[in-house]
Amino acid sequence: WLGDDNISSKQLEFKCCGETLRLAKRGAETAYVDGKLYSLVKQGAAEWTIESVPVWKTPAAKARELGRAVVITLEKDHPTSKNHDTKLAKGHWPCVIKGHPTIDVDMLPATELELA
Repeated sequence: WLGDDNISSKQLEFKCCGETLRLAKRGAETAYVDGKLYSLVKQGAAEWTIESVPVWKTPAAKARELGRAVVITLEKDHPTSKNHDTKLAKGHWPCVIKGHPTIDVDMLPATELELA
């Protein structure tokens, strides 16, 4: 969530070079996101847009409100594949940026939608 409804795409700096990702407001000391990706992504395939999405605007919020957020789409260098023995997926990322919170990916199913 950008936190400022007046930020335009021209005020943002986005860089994704295969193994790192950075999103920051131009001239700001602190980035929104800056770090090493969990695994490689295809160079030149990263896209981003600013969209209105439901967000938690404060930690104490009881409901989501519409806010402007950057939506980033990445194409993994090694896509998720199906384990034919268990019908579970292999290759899911437990996080996007190394060192960020993770999820348990061991039981995620491999659906045709995810593998398309």
